[in-house]
Amino acid sequence: MGRLFGARLRIRTKGVFPQEPARPCAAMLIRLAAGPLSLSVLNRYERDSLRQLLTLGAVEADTKETFRIARDELIVDGEVSPVILSDLLRNVPGGSEAMDMLIENPGATPNAT
Repeated sequence: MGRLFGARLRIRTKGVFPQEPARPCAAMLIRLAAGPLSLSVLNRYERDSLRQLLTLGAVEADTKETFRIARDELIVDGEVSPVILSDLLRNVPGGSEAMDMLIENPGATPNAT
């Protein structure tokens, strides 16, 4: 995020993952574990989460209008599996490097190189 006169600015860069908060995406995964969802039942924010999950490879198209969880083992006992999620994150461009950096320094920020 940038700053302009002390106010935080949300900066989005096209094609960069992630762009949405993790919590709504995790909630969408848990919701999808119950079965495919139609785009028609999702609000704008839920569609944003779905888009992030598609980029991650956690969700896939079931039909033209419905989407389902891509890997059943992603949800275990109603919770997102950190092991499977980690595997998916490592497959996103730059994800493996980011995960290694966070393992080395859990306090690392997006500005770290």
